[in-house]
Amino acid sequence: MKVQIRHTAAYVAHRLISDASGSCIYDYAEGRYIKFGGSVSAHEVMIFDQDRSCYISGKAASGKFSLFDFGASSLLTLEIAGNLFKGFDYGTLKHFSGLVEGRLIRLFDHDDNRFHTYGF
Repeated sequence: MKVQIRHTAAYVAHRLISDASGSCIYDYAEGRYIKFGGSVSAHEVMIFDQDRSCYISGKAASGKFSLFDFGASSLLTLEIAGNLFKGFDYGTLKHFSGLVEGRLIRLFDHDDNRFHTYGF
């Protein structure tokens, strides 16, 4: 999956799992913060990726979010179970999964078969 889509998935997953209201995540591989604005609730996501100047929005149905990334013109699904999350990136047709532990987010991307770590 594209790095920007990973950022979005990690940010939204952390917001949903931790109920935190922060506006950025830190990408340890890139050594920089990625800034977002907007709202994330158990029923709806409406955020703005400030790096890409684009919106990501969607609603939950039966516990699964369908999020449309207007910058990538792509759909992303996201499911939360406790502190675990999983989803599917329709841009690459690959799954991803991860774990939120405190301020740390670990996302496994099945597209590149690697873990990616973010801080909140």
